[in-house]
Amino acid sequence: MSETVRRTRRLFTELPVRARRRGQVVELVAGDVSIDGLFLRSDETLPVGVELDIEACVPDNAPIMMRVRVVFAGRSVSGQGMGCEIVRIDEAARDRWQRYYESMLPRRARLGNSGVAQY
Repeated sequence: MSETVRRTRRLFTELPVRARRRGQVVELVAGDVSIDGLFLRSDETLPVGVELDIEACVPDNAPIMMRVRVVFAGRSVSGQGMGCEIVRIDEAARDRWQRYYESMLPRRARLGNSGVAQY
């Protein structure tokens, strides 16, 4: 069995997210995040390959807008939902997303591997 190589660690979180697709808005929670994506908890999942626009409600300011693509749908250690890869985000939003992610690293690093999500 091959193991997926991650570009950055996924860190557990409880990040509110608004997803928009075809005029519908759904309130979700990201169960984990990385520099390159996030896991959206949801009982109903979209097929792999589907893209949607989301607003990640980080604690520092206004929501971060980005487009993500579903790369995994099902159950993981973060719950039932969808693993999503960021496919479009502007430079200022990317900087804010990276700061949010890095702000969690010192706290998570003290936890050792217990703060790292694996699928």
